[in-house]
Amino acid sequence: MNSQAADKNLLTRLLLIQLGFISFILGLFLFSTAINKQEMAKQITYQVQSQLKSAPSREVPEALAAAQIENFNATGYFDENGHRVFTLPASLNPSYFSKRGIWETLTNGLIEIKVYFDDEQKNVAGTLKFVYPRFSFVPYALIFWILCVFGSVILFRHYRKVWLSSLETEDAKKQNALVSQIIGQVNHDLKSPIQTLFAVVDDSENLSERDKNSIYSAIERIQGITGDLKSLVKSGKSTNDSLVPAKSDQKILHFASSLKQLCEEKKIAYKDHQFSLEFEVDTEALSKAAYISESDFLRVCSNLLRNSVEAIESKFSEQVGGKISVKMQKHDNCIQISFYDNGVGIPKDHYGKIKQEGFTFGKPNGTGLGLHYVFQKMEQWNGNIALESQLNDWTRFDLFIPFEPEIDIYKSELNLDCYETILVLDDDKSVFERWSRKLKNFKGQIAYINSPGQIKEYAENIRSKKCLALIDQEIRGSSYSGLSIIIDYGLSKEAVLVTNNYANSDIYQKVKELGGWIVPKPIIEEMLIQQR
Repeated sequence: MNSQAADKNLLTRLLLIQLGFISFILGLFLFSTAINKQEMAKQITYQVQSQLKSAPSREVPEALAAAQIENFNATGYFDENGHRVFTLPASLNPSYFSKRGIWETLTNGLIEIKVYFDDEQKNVAGTLKFVYPRFSFVPYALIFWILCVFGSVILFRHYRKVWLSSLETEDAKKQNALVSQIIGQVNHDLKSPIQTLFAVVDDSENLSERDKNSIYSAIERIQGITGDLKSLVKSGKSTNDSLVPAKSDQKILHFASSLKQLCEEKKIAYKDHQFSLEFEVDTEALSKAAYISESDFLRVCSNLLRNSVEAIESKFSEQVGGKISVKMQKHDNCIQISFYDNGVGIPKDHYGKIKQEGFTFGKPNGTGLGLHYVFQKMEQWNGNIALESQLNDWTRFDLFIPFEPEIDIYKSELNLDCYETILVLDDDKSVFERWSRKLKNFKGQIAYINSPGQIKEYAENIRSKKCLALIDQEIRGSSYSGLSIIIDYGLSKEAVLVTNNYANSDIYQKVKELGGWIVPKPIIEEMLIQQR
């Protein structure tokens, strides 16, 4: 039996129980009314007997009328032979009290009581007949029943919702337990291949440092995605939940760093495809960040980039000429991220449909889930999306995502006017080489050290602002971190922390308390350098 049939049967049973209850109440009322009217009739009869003994018989109708007005529909007095003496109302036919049909018998009760001239009840004077309505209370009973039915339906619906909710909760718990088990198994199974990938990349001599960083970032994203799913299952939320975790529970998203690394990943992933992918960020946008899940942000941007790639491939096939550009700039209190491609474009009549789940255009194997996810996340972040397109020519998606003004310690530019030396402390010399290329026009000396102990000879010049220290946070082979070095040597306001761990909330909070600065390693090349 399906749910609707079960609900119908339950409601029918409930109404039948109510009908039985009301029927019992009606029967009780009928019985009590009959007893009550019988008692009233006896009292009236006693009064009539008293009147017959002490007063002329003409006064009897008046006494009878006064007694019966509010209690009976009609009364009649008949002599010992059954002939009418009088009836009230007077217009009534005597047969009204004797020839009663089924309907009259059902709706009106009849009470007959003999009247005697003497107390010993030997001399019969006649018979009093009383007619009363059996169902005068029925309208009130019906109103009561209707109210009961109405209340029962409301209660039924309420408890049905509670019951269904409890069933859904149980189903959700079972599904979450299953998903948690699957995700746990996936996490376990991924550990070994991820460790192998890290080891292979570390030992590879054919990969540039940029390629290594891109691969590291991609691996970390895989770990982040599975970690996010596991956290959602543990918290009892669905992956479509629109609730945003509290700031204290989130890592910081540095827009430029995450987006640049994604673009680098895509260049590697699509290196065999015949199109160009360019990334550009304005200086004003370089320092902006927000409390947003990085894995969600990267998934949104990855969906848009994948759409651009598919749009270009549909148009150019194997021909060269495809172009994708990703540009980030500050727009009021938002970060504007523009995804442009010169692919097949989107018809204007599809603009309103693309946010619908399952809608796809121009892709034989498209699921219609990518853009639906993008719109869903933008709504969750209180952002906006703008779309412009020319069919068979180009398409541009503009994302407007609010940034957090309070996150204000990421540097977007370096002013080198007062410095004689720039010191790079990092365990990876390729980072020093990146800085050297970036600072090729610097007129002073650029020094490189890889041991925390070596910074001692530069400390005084750093404090006097003759030397700019760019210090790595994670130094392999050392018990010191960049933060501990800055604190120990009293360089909190002079040195700059350069790290790939820029999104760590603990590091961010400590640097903010110290009044220091952070430069995320992915955006070294995008930094603005100012010098005379």
